[in-house]
Amino acid sequence: MIKTAIKNRKIVFYFLFIIFVGGIYSYVTLPKQEAPDLNPPVTRITAVYPGASQNDVNEFVTKKIETSLMNMEEYDYSHSYTYNSITTIICFMKYGNDPDDLWVKLRREMNDLQETLPDEVMPLMVDTNLADTAGMIISLSGEGYDYETLGFYGERISEDLKTVDGVTKFEMIGDVGKEVKITVDAAEITAEGDFGDAIVEGPLALDVALSPEACAIKGLDSAVGGRADILVFPNIETGNVFYKASTLLAGARLAAAVVGTTAPCVLTSRADSEESKFLSIAMGCRLVK
Repeated sequence: MIKTAIKNRKIVFYFLFIIFVGGIYSYVTLPKQEAPDLNPPVTRITAVYPGASQNDVNEFVTKKIETSLMNMEEYDYSHSYTYNSITTIICFMKYGNDPDDLWVKLRREMNDLQETLPDEVMPLMVDTNLADTAGMIISLSGEGYDYETLGFYGERISEDLKTVDGVTKFEMIGDVGKEVKITVDAAEITAEGDFGDAIVEGPLALDVALSPEACAIKGLDSAVGGRADILVFPNIETGNVFYKASTLLAGARLAAAVVGTTAPCVLTSRADSEESKFLSIAMGCRLVK
């Protein structure tokens, strides 16, 4: 081949000249940008469902997001990563679409989808600048750890991240407030037989226990609802709030005493009126007879 090229060097030079001219022409005519947009049509969607198991996150969040994405004609394919309390979906869109219009449409779809997700799911986070920013998600979970403990470790990690060079922004999300759980069931109280023929139901909301109208509006079929004679509160703090509110806001005449003692025992507030304290002593005496 080399001998052929040397023997026909004029033809070789002719083709080299054509290639050179074609290269110059392409360089001059091809569009050029000083700062071209190199962002690929890729987005990351992150959803936080505090306290939910991996199966619940996948069933009630991840699958719904994937279905919504697949219904978009610009959709190409996606990868999802689901863990306890969080899911991340990397979605690849088809090339040839206007990026601005595409991301506006995607965010609109996610906003509409938010209304169909469980109320505890935090607002969906849509990141469309994956080529411009480098980021990572640190997820904390584990059996035997409550939210307060996980929050403590999250704070420690946040403090450590502040000392890392190159970290410009971070945010801790998914904090869950403490919940008060009522563990006493009305059926258990009734089964013990301490209340005789009394009808016991609960737990009930205060409006349901005292207002027949509230029961009707909420569609509750209750033998006690709206006609309760005795209110049993889950703890002394809740009962104290009701006691103080009834006295100060409704002007109720109230007495307070401890039930089940062998001697009169009253439980009044230092700010109670003289009448309330007198009635409490009288009721305490009555209870031990």
